Amino acid sequence: SLSSFEWDEKLDAACNEWRLFHGTTHAAGHEICNSNFQISLVGTGGSRRGRRNERGMPLYGSGIYAAEHVTKADEYSEAVFDPEVGAELHAVLILRCVGGCVKVLQTRDVDTDQLQKDVHEGPYHSVVGDRIKKLRTYRDFVIYDEKQCFPEFMLMYERRF
Repeated sequence: SLSSFEWDEKLDAACNEWRLFHGTTHAAGHEICNSNFQISLVGTGGSRRGRRNERGMPLYGSGIYAAEHVTKADEYSEAVFDPEVGAELHAVLILRCVGGCVKVLQTRDVDTDQLQKDVHEGPYHSVVGDRIKKLRTYRDFVIYDEKQCFPEFMLMYERRF
């Protein structure tokens, strides 16, 4: 059960191993749990979309976006009515990720092409968009290789305000 789960017990700080949240749909969450992430599907979820609803381009390029706060991940979760519960439920995945050598960015001014080159050809394995200090918002964690993360749990919940 989650209530007795030791969240930080088995994480390896030496390789920047993190437990993060990823907001998604119920169906996509099940698919990710069954077969892990697919980089080819990046931009089909919560990314900004163009005029014709084509695939969006995320701020830090094509990758798996996650957050350290469930409230940030909740922004990307979509409700589905569950007849067994009798309520609309949202889905968030709890991921286990290895960040490796991390490039930290503190502004929204991002050269996406250079960033992708730094990760795919250079010394970095992931990106943390740390906009807490300057913009007073959340940090984005971006993993570019699906082998660097996997879902440990799928959390289904009802929003109550």
